[in-house]
Amino acid sequence: MKKYSFKYIKKNLNLEILLDMMKGPADGFHLMDDIIWSCTKFTLDEISEKLSKKRMEWRKKGHEMRKNFYRSIKGTFAKELYKSIYDGSLLPKISNNFKQEICFELSGTNHSLISSKKDKTLYYYNYFGGYSEKKKINLKVNRFKKTKKDHLYIREYFKKKKMDKKKFFDLIVKLNKRDKCDFTEAYWNKDHTYNYRVKADTTSEEYQVWRSNPYV
Repeated sequence: MKKYSFKYIKKNLNLEILLDMMKGPADGFHLMDDIIWSCTKFTLDEISEKLSKKRMEWRKKGHEMRKNFYRSIKGTFAKELYKSIYDGSLLPKISNNFKQEICFELSGTNHSLISSKKDKTLYYYNYFGGYSEKKKINLKVNRFKKTKKDHLYIREYFKKKKMDKKKFFDLIVKLNKRDKCDFTEAYWNKDHTYNYRVKADTTSEEYQVWRSNPYV
């Protein structure tokens, strides 16, 4: 079985494919899947035509790599990978194209604003899952079942050069309301600090449904 690492991902990553996938709908695909599928040594032109032979080959190769990748995560790479997913540094770790501009860690979730030099776009990176050093992140998302997996998505993207911390914080609150996961109280203070806490009964059935599948 192939040994995967950040070095392997950096060497094999097709940035054009990854950026294209990151702009797609978060319909159950995990951002880590997008990264794996971008390391399959195909070009964006080769896979752009939906029913082409090359695209079918790419899909087959992607499924094989995905299965092998998740089986092989262990040791130092596992610790580094899980930590980078939780703290929002994953994309900058795999490519110098990305930079983490802003990061909020709120009630077990990570909300990071990531800039991309190549397409001059800001990406809203969102992790939800309750990482700790003793708990491994469960990357194996089953897109057909509502299971308590760890969620890692590009939630939104914007053709903007900059966004300040307050605007990004307000965006997080706005999207939580839009996506019906507004179980928090959030305030931006005049001294540029913020308050953010869970206001729902976290043992309630309503909260647990949101926790296991927060953006449905």
